[in-house]
Amino acid sequence: KEKTLRYPGHIEYIRVLRHIGLFSDREIMVKGISIRPVDLAARLLFPLWKPAENEPEFTVMRIRITGLKKNSVVTHEYYLLDKYDSVSGISSMARTTGYACNSAVELILNGDYYRKGISPPEFLGTTPGCLEKMLAYQAERNIHYIHAISEQADDKE
Repeated sequence: KEKTLRYPGHIEYIRVLRHIGLFSDREIMVKGISIRPVDLAARLLFPLWKPAENEPEFTVMRIRITGLKKNSVVTHEYYLLDKYDSVSGISSMARTTGYACNSAVELILNGDYYRKGISPPEFLGTTPGCLEKMLAYQAERNIHYIHAISEQADDKE
């Protein structure tokens, strides 16, 4: 699952816009011009949603990975809180997405990751050493994850 945190009341505004048809991709006629309401919504709303230059923002992330190990269920959780970097002027979203991509490219260039074909990001974690190198790359850029492991007996036994 992926979720995005928004300000309180955000969903109600979006529901109203959806209810009146502003997100429809079915063309309508307005003063003799055919237009898709979603295109109008994008044109009007996106500039309003763009953050101001140097606007403080943050990224919160929790990654949960659960699997079986012998007679137990093991869960790894990674927690992240990253904030806008006022020194570099780089947003948290740019930092947490861009540096992750950069670290993946370095893995490929250095020969640490060599899978051919379509390769979703999840595959990086299955290659020994890649996750650790990606986390170290991000830590060098002041992006720090907290890692927690829990283990419970598998009740199916």
